[in-house]
Amino acid sequence: MNVGWNILDRLPRTIEETISFIASGGHTVFYFFVSLMPLTAAAHLACRLGTRQLIVLLSLAVAVIGVLPILSIGLDASYLCQFWNPLNFLPYPFAAILLFRLLSYHENKIPKRIVAIVLGAAILGMLLDWTLYVNVMFFEIAPFAIPAYTRPSLVFLSIAVFAIVLTGAKRKYGCIEFMAANSLAVYCLHPLFVYPSMRLAHGNKIVALALVLALCWATRPVVERFVRKDLIE
Repeated sequence: MNVGWNILDRLPRTIEETISFIASGGHTVFYFFVSLMPLTAAAHLACRLGTRQLIVLLSLAVAVIGVLPILSIGLDASYLCQFWNPLNFLPYPFAAILLFRLLSYHENKIPKRIVAIVLGAAILGMLLDWTLYVNVMFFEIAPFAIPAYTRPSLVFLSIAVFAIVLTGAKRKYGCIEFMAANSLAVYCLHPLFVYPSMRLAHGNKIVALALVLALCWATRPVVERFVRKDLIE
């Protein structure tokens, strides 16, 4: 009789729980949009800054991510490294603006030495991942003993991959355009279809995945009628 009212048990009752509830998007995959709001504001302000200032901000943001796991272990506060922490994504607006400026300055190419430096930083970051950051405490918030997103190595790897792709992008590819147009729709809609797809597929994960993707793709045009197109693409 009380089934369905269990959601009341998940509502926040303290200041800490309220912050966690809001930042995590109500403990759903939609935490992405909560993080996107301050990051959009940060990008809007950062694009008006000079390149040196951006490099400083990027360095500080990466340093914060690098220190958080150490603080978490020292203070026994795993929540500092939650995957939904907006600080995990703070370096990306600064990095994106810097990459855009590099492309403009070097005729749509990222210098190889820049890519090499970033890849080197990523390798150093990986050493931290498997030395300083390893702790059983992180099993409380993730299925592994290192932070999910609170790692400098992920920032540097993302920058390197993005730089390589931008440099090598000579022409448009239909499959990439299709994924770009549908990726956010899949992200937003897939939670609705995972459970029924698993039931229909009798537990076959490959079939279930295909069903989820097909249902998301089929539902997207319907959602577009009620949501601004630029919000779902």
